[in-house]
Amino acid sequence: MDCGRLCGLAATVVLLVAGGVGPAQAISMAGTGGGMPSPWPTEVISGNGKLKFSHFDSGGVDPHDITLDVLDDGLRFSGPVTRHWPGLEFFHISFKVTALDPSMPIAGGSLLLESHTSRHPFSKVFATKKLLGKGNAFFPELKFLSTYDIQDKIQKPFDEKTFHTPRNVVHVKDTVLLLTSGSATTWVASTNRFPVVPEPGTASLFALGVAGLAVMGRRRRSQRRRSD
Repeated sequence: MDCGRLCGLAATVVLLVAGGVGPAQAISMAGTGGGMPSPWPTEVISGNGKLKFSHFDSGGVDPHDITLDVLDDGLRFSGPVTRHWPGLEFFHISFKVTALDPSMPIAGGSLLLESHTSRHPFSKVFATKKLLGKGNAFFPELKFLSTYDIQDKIQKPFDEKTFHTPRNVVHVKDTVLLLTSGSATTWVASTNRFPVVPEPGTASLFALGVAGLAVMGRRRRSQRRRSD
């Protein structure tokens, strides 16, 4: 088989693989009674089978009021948790992320906030995420992510960071703060995702596929010029 046909075959494989990847499927860990059958699971595996989540802990919120959904590459914690005026409320959820294949370490993390606020000046929701090298709330802090919703008009619902050096283990601490005076403020959900470094074989196949597409494109352009 010549190089052109080989590259074309690789390109076809890459396109088929890419086309077959659908949206992440969430698997609810909540019990039928509105909460989990136990405060937190011992461990869960991500939908793509590449990550393990363990060492769950929380403070300031009843774990039975939180629904945990396992995504393809992360976790989604949802409530809702509502603070009625006036007052301040905050809670945290922490856990450990482990890459199951050392050759495919964790490349970074992202945080997506879902919330409801009002036009009142003191209606605010802040959600932060610490990515830590060890299981504590302080050091070494690898990355810090922040999101917020202020008065339903000043919003930063998404943040993401990439590690300088991918890691096999990351400790995570999510903190949510609700502030209100004059109306209710609601935290709906926080979605955590953790991309992994592509497997060497997959990366090579993708590169070969891209090269194949380039070769095929040049051949088609050359054939069109000849026919003209």
